[in-house]
Amino acid sequence: MAVQSKRTSSRRQLRSAGKKKATVPMAKAKDIPAGKYSTEIKKVKFTKTMAGDEAVEIIYELTAMDGSVKLMREVIPIDSYSFELFSDAMVAAGLPDDADIEDVVGVKETVELVYPEPKSLGHFEKRRPVTTTTKQHVSNGKGAVNEWNDEEDDYLLVEEE
Repeated sequence: MAVQSKRTSSRRQLRSAGKKKATVPMAKAKDIPAGKYSTEIKKVKFTKTMAGDEAVEIIYELTAMDGSVKLMREVIPIDSYSFELFSDAMVAAGLPDDADIEDVVGVKETVELVYPEPKSLGHFEKRRPVTTTTKQHVSNGKGAVNEWNDEEDDYLLVEEE
């Protein structure tokens, strides 16, 4: 006599060890609304994309204009245009062009989170660094800061007096 299995009302999905659900969400409109935010990079680690490409995972703390705070993660393939844009934003924030990727922890910016398609992942536009002194730019007791140059529509690295 064959034993028949009964379906139960509680269903579980199989999930391999490599497919654990992330505790920090990606930029999805249902989790993080579009809008302007103040951000701080809290963590960075090396990872791989689903396709197996080398990537970096960035964890941001986002503070909305109403004061609410959320965490968001972004996975950026190393050899991608997105990584070039990220690197440019970090250099604009005061890091040297050859800085180690882990030096981005602590970088603060103001950004606009946008969703080009309703169900797509969001991305940052209008990234603006918050004026800070970074440890990489301290020499002779003077720190370097970023200042916005309206005439050239660019950031300048200026020594503090």
